Amino acid sequence: MKVNLDLLKEERENVIVRVAAYQQQLTSCYNKKAITIVRAAAYHQQLASYNNKTIVRVAAYQLDSK
Repeated sequence: MKVNLDLLKEERENVIVRVAAYQQQLTSCYNKKAITIVRAAAYHQQLASYNNKTIVRVAAYQLDSK
């Protein structure tokens, strides 16, 4: 009976280590995706800002040339 309790304690410790490793891996994957989404959003915002400036410049040029 004592041997079974010792094995149970050891197995519990092994499970705690595996869960911690899994949580770290999950956190790493989540952070990579979150950073990618933030970068993509910033890129699209910057691109939209650039396109708006270009449209304003073209419109101003067309108004001045008439």
